[in-house]
Amino acid sequence: MIELPTLAGRGMTIEEMSHRGEIVGVVLSGGGQVPTRCHGGDERVVDALPSDALGGEPGDIDEHGRLLGAYRRAA
Repeated sequence: MIELPTLAGRGMTIEEMSHRGEIVGVVLSGGGQVPTRCHGGDERVVDALPSDALGGEPGDIDEHGRLLGAYRRAA
């Protein structure tokens, strides 16, 4: 069992796990979902979103650690 790190006390919802053991998911923050990832319980990394994004979510992660996902823009 791997204990996942938290982000400012917020838990992570797991969406996908790569063949390298990298876990991707989302954390609720500021009213939206923020894509985040961690590897084997290491420190969590928040994936950067465009400045006009309201939130986003990961879709898949490949064997090189590249994340494919979507984000929502402000209208």
